[in-house]
Amino acid sequence: AVCARSYACNQLLANRYSAYGAHVDDSMNCQVYQNYGENESAIEAVKATFGKIIEKDGKCITAYYFSCSYGHTSDSMDVWGDNAGTILTGVVQAKEVVENSLTKNDSFEDFLYSDRAWYDEDAVWFRWNTVIGSEIDEKILTRLQERQKVVPGMILIKTGESSDGMHFAQGIPEKFGTLKDIVVVERGESGIIKKLLLVGSEASYLLQKEYNIRYVLAPLNVVYLKDGSSTGTMTLLPSAYFTVEKKDTYFMISGGGYGHGVGMSQYGAKHMAAEGKTYDEILTHFYANTSLVYLYQ
Repeated sequence: AVCARSYACNQLLANRYSAYGAHVDDSMNCQVYQNYGENESAIEAVKATFGKIIEKDGKCITAYYFSCSYGHTSDSMDVWGDNAGTILTGVVQAKEVVENSLTKNDSFEDFLYSDRAWYDEDAVWFRWNTVIGSEIDEKILTRLQERQKVVPGMILIKTGESSDGMHFAQGIPEKFGTLKDIVVVERGESGIIKKLLLVGSEASYLLQKEYNIRYVLAPLNVVYLKDGSSTGTMTLLPSAYFTVEKKDTYFMISGGGYGHGVGMSQYGAKHMAAEGKTYDEILTHFYANTSLVYLYQ
């Protein structure tokens, strides 16, 4: 209730849907707001937290939330950059203190496979894996073109390589061929993949930002979840927290979490509440360096 109120306050101020006589829509643009009818638990939560919002640096934050973390939440700058509006910092979702950078592949893998007490460990999306093979070859170029139209600066064509490193340029993807390699180029502090290189037989491309990575690599095979169940074809990879292992004829993608990872994990919050944490303790955990204030002061 507090997250939704904080989010709604900023949508009211933004007024971006004024032409439609609305403040939010029912898509992922607005935290998947749905026009369901009221229910008793929601009414009770709204009344119990009347007027409470989350504030940082004197301003109401855009209180993003998502389904399930893999053990760490994302820095908003790594996911959306300055477009996030509110700058939120990633937080470890383990019950004991963990202090290490996850920017390196080795440290990320150690963290992903470590045996800890996690807030999200009961969620089926906490750990998942899938395989990507030749079935994706005919889809990659189309997906690259689709994302390049939307965010041209985030899909770059490899133009060469020198002692200074790889070189890239903007341009319309015109060829790809077959998938030869998937290389993690850069991770954020939380371990999220920020830059990923797709090596094709005819051209290679640098994908930047988690949504573009998840979209282009959306699996055509089933995704196996923590409890042994599986999903069908997905329009996105569950998250950009994953490792890549190259096999003879396919790539094994193993990861964790579901969603962009910014702000509050809903499964993590549920677990903390079940352990007796109060709503203000949960919120100040997920939204670091914030405070709860009364909107109508």
